[in-house]
Amino acid sequence: MKVLIVHVPYEHRGGEEVHVDALALGYQKIGVTPLLFPTDRNPPTALLGKSIDSLKQSDDSPEIAAFWNDQKPVYIHLHNAFPTLGPRFFRWAIRHRVPIAMTVHNHRFFCTNGLALRDKRICKDCFSSKVAWRSMIYNCNGDLKKTIYHSLALTQMRTQDLHARAITRFVAPSPYLQGELVRVGMPREKVLHILNPVVWTEAEMACDAGAGNAGAEKYGAIYAGRLSQEKGIQELLVTVGLMPEVKFVIAGDGPERPAVEAAAAKLANLDFVGPVTHERVLELIDDSRVAVLPSICNETLSTFALESFFQGKRCVIPALDSTSWLASGDFPGHLAKPGNPYSLAKAIGIALSSPRISLEQKLALRSKLSFERFCSDLKGLVQEMAVVR
Repeated sequence: MKVLIVHVPYEHRGGEEVHVDALALGYQKIGVTPLLFPTDRNPPTALLGKSIDSLKQSDDSPEIAAFWNDQKPVYIHLHNAFPTLGPRFFRWAIRHRVPIAMTVHNHRFFCTNGLALRDKRICKDCFSSKVAWRSMIYNCNGDLKKTIYHSLALTQMRTQDLHARAITRFVAPSPYLQGELVRVGMPREKVLHILNPVVWTEAEMACDAGAGNAGAEKYGAIYAGRLSQEKGIQELLVTVGLMPEVKFVIAGDGPERPAVEAAAAKLANLDFVGPVTHERVLELIDDSRVAVLPSICNETLSTFALESFFQGKRCVIPALDSTSWLASGDFPGHLAKPGNPYSLAKAIGIALSSPRISLEQKLALRSKLSFERFCSDLKGLVQEMAVVR
């Protein structure tokens, strides 16, 4: 049995690419052969021509159609289709009745930039709009060419109801996304919640087996991830300045890197280690007392937060619709008001003064976030898709 995983790579590798890799491993684990399209996993080139082609009002998609007909998979597991496949791909799938399961990673089903964020504020103005006209006025993608493309693409998707017509099952990694998809009009029975797993290599597991810095951590708090405006980096840097008694470490890369480098040169309680390997990130999390997720946007699901929980660390979480569930129930999260350095500092202080995660709680978190649990959920999806087909 074959499943075709379709994901157009982004310019910068991030959590979505990590999940695509985990998904392929999951399919292999349950005895399903994963095929990847495009086969070239580098960001696409010749974007202008391919983007224009993806908007053509036709229901053919020659490149993927040839791959589909040659390999004959049972269904497609879709992630990102933009900008090279676009609405044209969805029309092709509808015409040929190709079953599609789609894992939703962002807000692009109603928002052109995928973040539901404008001018550093949560924005859902286009939630009910069929025509994406506001994005053109506000240049929501920050690049006019990208804004025009995604506005035209989203308008086609919504006016032709392509998501609802083409997708057999939606996979939402978080309860928030599950609710948003239903609220936007997708049938509840078509939207499944499958929590992303934390997947480690054998070397990373070996590193964890030898770890155990409880009580001897070098750092009080860590952030690891993309250094960009929506991640709340500027607010985090202000917080670092408010807490000189706490040693912080930041790992990652992105547009806000110069600001982080400048702060690290000025603040004695901040270490900036730049972009590092995944194994090194895990070592840094282990060597930190708590983790901090300072995002000001509705994070659909933070890999960094999940990995911190997996290692038995408390994590400061923004009090947003998408993330508040990570500070309740099984998860040891502490809420902070997004965009507010003083609230962030207070939450970090509470997390640092709270009892350490017990071994029993850590094992429970690992079970919830395990690859084995994910594979079991994935097997259920395969069974549903096989029946639908």
